[in-house]
Amino acid sequence: MTDGHEQVDMRPPNFPGSLPEWMVYAELERLGYTGSGWLGSSVQVSEATADFIYRHSLAGGQAEFAGFAIGFLFQRPPGLAFSIVGDYYQHIYSRRSVVHDLAARSLLARLGRRLIFLEERDILRDVKYIVDLGLQGIDHSRVNGWL
Repeated sequence: MTDGHEQVDMRPPNFPGSLPEWMVYAELERLGYTGSGWLGSSVQVSEATADFIYRHSLAGGQAEFAGFAIGFLFQRPPGLAFSIVGDYYQHIYSRRSVVHDLAARSLLARLGRRLIFLEERDILRDVKYIVDLGLQGIDHSRVNGWL
């Protein structure tokens, strides 16, 4: 839901992620980025030639690095990663979740990557704006304020 209006779920039936993940994936494709990791994509590319990898396995599992899920791992632009933060997460902010996010950001920084948190509510409100900020390396999320 956004501003009292129901968000239409336009995900393809075979997309393996949430509506906000689909919206980010579709926006990146609209901007001309090529993704790997979803077989239903209109353009099939290998990980080696993809601009970003959706849910790629860094350490076994769904784009997980030491237990941290990374939704979008960019090769171009290099050094960038997006993590989608759902609304449910926003209601359970705790010291533990903040420490978890700080650890994820720190671990990825050691690998030369900047982790940007994209919040579900912001994606549903204006995916173009939020993705544009993320691609510039700007973290607009409330998570960033906690870190």
